[in-house]
Amino acid sequence: MWKTKPTEHGDEAGEMQAHSFELLSRFDDVVNHNLAKFVEARTRMVEGLMAQFQASLYQTISQSTEKSGNTVVMGPDRSPAEAFLAALEMIEFGIDENGEVSLPQFHMGREGFEKIMADLEAQGPEFTERVDKVNAEKSERAREREKERLAKFPPAWEGDSH
Repeated sequence: MWKTKPTEHGDEAGEMQAHSFELLSRFDDVVNHNLAKFVEARTRMVEGLMAQFQASLYQTISQSTEKSGNTVVMGPDRSPAEAFLAALEMIEFGIDENGEVSLPQFHMGREGFEKIMADLEAQGPEFTERVDKVNAEKSERAREREKERLAKFPPAWEGDSH
């Protein structure tokens, strides 16, 4: 169990979650050294554990965003493109290990992805300009935050009296 730093949403305690996968090998396959069956079993095991891990990860992210209110709902009064833009406006961009702005990734099922992509492609240039403006503002803010963060850690040679 662990506790995270308190935030405006309260203290958060967490626990490790067990992931398990059962793998059965037929006795004949083992005795006959059927290596193809071992490769198939390993592939099934990796796929099974990855599916559990992904489900756990998305469940944790979903709980976190619902708790913080950082969610966007598509409905009759909001097109998928408008929901996309609203989500983009809520997100803070980051800076990757190379110092480049890291754009957000959207994860969703194939049906939802196709619906949003079709609606985004149907939007006119005004919508594209709005998205570009949000991207530019968020990117600049990410660079500013990174500059502020780095300013807290002066290079080792600064202040060296040698």
